[in-house]
Amino acid sequence: MLGDTLGLAVIPNNRPQKTILRSLILPFYPTSLIFVGLSAALLAVTALVPTEAAILRIIPAFFLLSWLFKYAYLVLDDAANGLTEARVPSVDMLGPFEARPVVQLLLCAAVYKVVTLIGGASGIVVLVIYLALLPASIGVLGVTEDVVAAINPLALARTVWALGWYYLLILSLIAWRFQVGSATITL
Repeated sequence: MLGDTLGLAVIPNNRPQKTILRSLILPFYPTSLIFVGLSAALLAVTALVPTEAAILRIIPAFFLLSWLFKYAYLVLDDAANGLTEARVPSVDMLGPFEARPVVQLLLCAAVYKVVTLIGGASGIVVLVIYLALLPASIGVLGVTEDVVAAINPLALARTVWALGWYYLLILSLIAWRFQVGSATITL
């Protein structure tokens, strides 16, 4: 079994609701939070580079975001396989050219560009719709590794429908985490 080969704990699937709830808290384990915090700190350092040397901002930001997305997909895979502990980041994860993280990063960049081009209330509507469907897009891309399926509205709607109230729970956890993070920043 995958968890046995990695040396991690695996949940027997006799209570699927508990498994799903444990999987939802997997990103909040200390190893995940430390990796995300360290990545955020390094991204903040790259923001200190003057705009005249933009290439010195873009290249490190690309690698850091790629590693962050790669780790997120590994945690997603672990959750899907029933692991109960977050994976510890390793040197094996430093390769920036796995398809899923790069595709997700490019999708986010494309939506950001569209939102800035549209601007105003229409841009905000596009951004809100994208953010509401982002967990479904991540799930579809994580399972299928198909870029077209990750942006296909029908595939995204099926994913949201299949998850049911769990999808609302995921969105609620994201909103709660965003609110806690915003409150921490204002302190």
